[in-house]
Amino acid sequence: ITVLHLYHHFSVPVLGWIVVKVEPLVPAILLFCTLNTTVHVIMYSYYALAAFGPTVQKYLWWKRYITQIQLIQFIILLVYCSLTLPFYRGYRPVYLWLGGSQPPIFLALFLNFYFRSYNKSRTFLIQILFKYLLPCIFITRPLDIESDANLVSEPLPPLLSDFPLSEKD
Repeated sequence: ITVLHLYHHFSVPVLGWIVVKVEPLVPAILLFCTLNTTVHVIMYSYYALAAFGPTVQKYLWWKRYITQIQLIQFIILLVYCSLTLPFYRGYRPVYLWLGGSQPPIFLALFLNFYFRSYNKSRTFLIQILFKYLLPCIFITRPLDIESDANLVSEPLPPLLSDFPLSEKD
């Protein structure tokens, strides 16, 4: 049993319950459910085919690509959360931070799994970070359409300054 396995089977039911009870229609949750359902349909299709035994297993060369799809899912969610978190109003900050922390945690756990399972070097991680992830987070900025008629974005304020520290603020 791996840390990924333990964390997944503990956090998903707990966070799923919180989401359903507290904030079921947060756009990031809807995006997560769509991406995650797609990934799981592909993954369980693979396992269903693998259950047919050796005659089918020789055609199942694409297992590692399922993990790559999962990594892409968490990169998409991480970028989405990074870009949209400042615009979530009316939600308790604890839930935003709890939800926003999950994509990087799962990305790290799945990267570790990928390295161990497929003997990839750590340079693969560096390539992903510098080629895809960091440019999306640091170069792409959401536009402040209400205050700028010319659609020129201003630097975003520090993330914490957008949210009250308590319910009374």
